[in-house]
Amino acid sequence: MQKIAVIYKSIHHHNTEKVLKEVQKEIPMDLYEVSDLHDTDLSSYDMIGFASGIYNSDMHKSLADFVSLSPALPRKSFILYTCGTNNYYYASKFRKMLSQRGIEVVDIFHCKGHDTYPKIFRPIGGIAKGHPNEKDIQKAKAFVKNLVYID
Repeated sequence: MQKIAVIYKSIHHHNTEKVLKEVQKEIPMDLYEVSDLHDTDLSSYDMIGFASGIYNSDMHKSLADFVSLSPALPRKSFILYTCGTNNYYYASKFRKMLSQRGIEVVDIFHCKGHDTYPKIFRPIGGIAKGHPNEKDIQKAKAFVKNLVYID
């Protein structure tokens, strides 16, 4: 079984944090909000996850900053994100950055999350209302369970 740490940023509706905390109820993994990390030693982990909502079509900038400033990270990783749409490419830039650091991205998971940005969506209450829902959370659990047993 892989020992997993997940570094995340979840701001507006806390969609990503909600998914992670539900997954954590069944699968042992340590969650670290990226702004709370101060000299945290991650060397004992087999795999590191990066999780975020999507901000301006990308993972939160603080995750990229963390990766670029961290001297030693596990060589295996995964990406998890929530967003208002079903865009499969939001993590592409972040994945490329991890690859350039020699960190393999084993897999990527995404699901819808309630989104009220851009402002045009606010009068109607946003998009992807009701997400992440139970079905999204069950898919996230299955995704992480599969990763835990990867050699």
